Amino acid sequence: MTNKIKRYILLAGLSCYPKGWEDFRGTFDTVYEAQRYALSIGEEVFYLGLENSWAQIIDTLTMEVVSEAFGLKEEEVEWGVGI
Repeated sequence: MTNKIKRYILLAGLSCYPKGWEDFRGTFDTVYEAQRYALSIGEEVFYLGLENSWAQIIDTLTMEVVSEAFGLKEEEVEWGVGI
């Protein structure tokens, strides 16, 4: 990972209990890249039997959630737009 902050921030967790900075997963050039990385985390979570995984992607220009999902299992995930 480089020190350059990219446009989209990914926050993701293994359960629905936010842990602050521990939920930071990285920055990405596109929403799609952040989603793909979140799904890779989600697949590991399901292997461990933890089904409450979640992700939020934040646009650093607007500081708004632009995409989010719960239950990060690739064949079932539906990415929504943040409210």
